[in-house]
Amino acid sequence: MLHRLTLVIVACCLTSSASAGAWLRDKGSGFLAFSTTARESAEIEMRMVDYETSVYAEYGVLPKLTLGFDGNVNGDLAGHALIFARLPLADNALGGRFAFELGLGASTYLGETARLLKLALSYGRGFSGPGGGWLAIDAAFENRRLTGQDFWKLDATLGLPSQRKTRPLLQVETTTDPDGATYWSVIPSLLFDRGDGQTWLLGIESKHAPGLDTLGIKLGIWKSF
Repeated sequence: MLHRLTLVIVACCLTSSASAGAWLRDKGSGFLAFSTTARESAEIEMRMVDYETSVYAEYGVLPKLTLGFDGNVNGDLAGHALIFARLPLADNALGGRFAFELGLGASTYLGETARLLKLALSYGRGFSGPGGGWLAIDAAFENRRLTGQDFWKLDATLGLPSQRKTRPLLQVETTTDPDGATYWSVIPSLLFDRGDGQTWLLGIESKHAPGLDTLGIKLGIWKSF
């Protein structure tokens, strides 16, 4: 059981706060996102609440190069800090675009820190119509030397169109651990456009793991500049 709880904690901290997937930032433009999620602890019988905080940023350095930072912390248990580079691979392929991402950083668990490596392939496409819409699919491999384990991720994000300043967003996140067990989350959210490039996020997270299910509330602020 302890081994399973350890994997759940690590898997929870693999999730980014926000990702542009296959889209690169225009040169000289940037994006910053901060979010926090309050959810039931993995130790369900103790009725505790875990708080997970994430910071995500990216900046268009060149027309075909976006650099970024992805940071995450789950109380005193685990977290990571990652610097990444995103490069385009193809445009108008399968009706959308592909991009490759390489990230290097560090992960921590119970006070111990070690190297973190991430490789990702992203696909994205936009939809026409009133308000527009978009779909992003991200497949990633993460190696955490601290645990000596490899994790595989497959995430999908659907931004739904709306003619109002309130827009729905749906995220599905999956992680497969070295034992072949899969952890998955569904996060329906609402985005509130506040003007001047600022957006607020309010979501409900339903996270599932073998023998463990939790429910959480996610709050976030996005800022484009």
